[in-house]
Amino acid sequence: MKSLNTLLGLGLAAAALVAQAGPTVEVARVKLVLAEPGWKSTAVDLGNIKLDSSRSSTGQGMFGSLEGHARVLTLRGADEKPVAAMLVYATYGAARNLRLEGSCPASERAYVRDFTGGRRESPECVQLYGVFDGSHLVKESQTRLAAAWSQNPFEVPDKALLLVGNFANSTGAIIYVEALISPALQGLAGRKPEAAVPAGLPEEIAAWADAFGDAARKALRSFSGELAMPAFEFR
Repeated sequence: MKSLNTLLGLGLAAAALVAQAGPTVEVARVKLVLAEPGWKSTAVDLGNIKLDSSRSSTGQGMFGSLEGHARVLTLRGADEKPVAAMLVYATYGAARNLRLEGSCPASERAYVRDFTGGRRESPECVQLYGVFDGSHLVKESQTRLAAAWSQNPFEVPDKALLLVGNFANSTGAIIYVEALISPALQGLAGRKPEAAVPAGLPEEIAAWADAFGDAARKALRSFSGELAMPAFEFR
């Protein structure tokens, strides 16, 4: 009987852990795995990517488009105030050689991690800026978050860091993320940032941005498309 009770106790504990786990949100081929159970997700339409000769790695003619999918995810903290708003845009890719470019310039005002070492084609870039007025950014800026907000307004932190992640490969797979995150983010203690950290940004948060970049690169290369986000834990 004691062993049966022990097994039942373990089963209940495991069920509680599953119940507390966050959602898995699919955006095209990307499966975004979130640790927190409170995320809310809404689909938005940010259009497709037109294909022409400028997108061809061989310079040959090209037509059609890459179908883009996007979702906005929002999270409230323990006090029910918004602590994160995240846009995820992704494609399924295409069975052809494409040239998808992006810049990842260094900046004294931002934490910038260029995983490619300066390559423009097939970018793998994380940028972390802050601190901004969250409401002003989604209403007045040219970000994709602002474009999504104009379709269907959502909650954002009053003060926020801006995370931008841009990842793509030659098959047309794209993972693009913009997120407004409360500067109360705990980050990752004990991990050293891989790039120069600007004044005023805690190293723990820069290390968190590195972890996000590692997860996005893995998702871009994997068959599953699983992108396990680092935990959104706040002070």
